[in-house]
Amino acid sequence: MDFYAGIKGDKPDTEFLMQGDILYPLPFLQFSATSASTRDLITNKDEAKRDLTKLSGNERVKVAADVDIKWGLVISQTCDLARRNRPILIARISAIKSKLPDFVASTPQEAATSIQLAGIENPGKQPTLFYLKAFETGPQKMDRSVADLLEIQCFHPRDYQGLLANLHQRLGPEARQALQERLAYCFGRYALPDHFYCEPAERDFLTSPDAQEALFKAMERQIEGRHKKRDSAKK
Repeated sequence: MDFYAGIKGDKPDTEFLMQGDILYPLPFLQFSATSASTRDLITNKDEAKRDLTKLSGNERVKVAADVDIKWGLVISQTCDLARRNRPILIARISAIKSKLPDFVASTPQEAATSIQLAGIENPGKQPTLFYLKAFETGPQKMDRSVADLLEIQCFHPRDYQGLLANLHQRLGPEARQALQERLAYCFGRYALPDHFYCEPAERDFLTSPDAQEALFKAMERQIEGRHKKRDSAKK
């Protein structure tokens, strides 16, 4: 099945938003809650930086924020979006190298190896990142990217039509199911102590200087074994 779906001309069906829709351009706001640049609503004058966590319940201020224009992935459930009266949750999409610096995709072989090493296909290894293939629709082009499920912005329901106008791509059914699985892993996790399943002697080894080198060698053997298995299957 195709990773993306619903392309008609240079845009998908634009009558409604769905979970897994990819939008651009989107403003993602950033400011410090404990050191915010503010303006008093009564005097309309700029104030010194303020700690917003210390405001009383009846204080209201304007806040200056940094704005990054990025691609975004809709993660709200489609049934919630259909109501058009609930907040719209959108995850920020980033260039893959900004989240996975070792990812190399100069050739198909390098890309396939990077995908395996990064564990992109395994929600247990990368529960907070969702991989997105490159695509091009009309004048807009998105390179290989990842949506960071921990970098989410909430948009007001009244922004629905404006967001819909910026729809450029839509995940296919199989890819949307993979997104739902990744969301379940991301927000359904609970913490266990490091090396919870190891015996005392095994824990001692994993905290030793030799452990990292041993893990790298094991990964190299795994990759070599997969290549040999693939090559033998071709014969």
